[in-house]
This record gives sequence, structure tokens and C-alpha cells, in this order.
Amino acid sequence: MVARARAGGNGDKSDAKAMLTEAEIVALGARGTPKRQEDRRLGRVAAKRAVGALTGQAPTDFEIHNDQTGQPRAVAADGRSMPALSISHRDGEAVAIATRTGHPGIDLEVVEPRPDSFAETWFRVEERKWTQGDARLES
Repeated sequence: MVARARAGGNGDKSDAKAMLTEAEIVALGARGTPKRQEDRRLGRVAAKRAVGALTGQAPTDFEIHNDQTGQPRAVAADGRSMPALSISHRDGEAVAIATRTGHPGIDLEVVEPRPDSFAETWFRVEERKWTQGDARLES
């Protein structure tokens, strides 16, 4: 399940107040600039939407925490098993993906030309093969 939230979007600010617990709000405000705090808040709203849509749970029945590696985790108040998550946020927009199986990954990234060294540095050999030498596909 994929969900999205945007600054100034339909009810996203009021959704945050309704969806996030007091503990989540405090944690989000504990570090970073106001812009980064806002982007992370939007990420939590997107994650709550994705997990809620997948599980049918109300957004206040679980919290989104980060484990020691920074990976977001949905934690149910009643201890039940929760979907795996990935969140990405950038410049007033956020997306999240929740899945019951596997290891999800989602990323908001500006598509722009990159030097050849980018693929060598960041992609595994299998990923570089997918691009078949077309630099436009490496972004």
C-alpha cells in the first residue's frame, strides 16, 4: 500500500493532529530545522495512511518509530504484528509504502543527469545491468 502527504495538501496538517500521538509529535519536534520537522511530520502522515489502509487500524492504534538503524517501524499499541514500512520525504512532500511481506523501499528523488561515477558508486552490478549503459536510466 502506497500513500502520500503534501504540505498544504487536503487536510494534511489537520490529519497530522488527528493521526499522530502526542509522543510522536514530541519526537518529531525534538530535532532538526522546522522544515525538516515538517517533512518528517508529512512522512509520518503518509505512513499512517499506508499502514491504516493495509490493516484497517485507526492511526491512533499504532505509532511510527525509528529503530536503532533509522528504519521506520509501525508499533501497535496492543502488540500485534505490523507491516514493514519505508518512508521518503523531500521539500514538502512525502510518500510511504507498507507491506505485509518483504522489505519495502520507496524514495523521492529528483531525476537529473548524473556522472558515470554515480552508478559505479551507488548501484550494484545487477542494477547497472538494468540500465544497459543508458545514463538516463541510472538516475
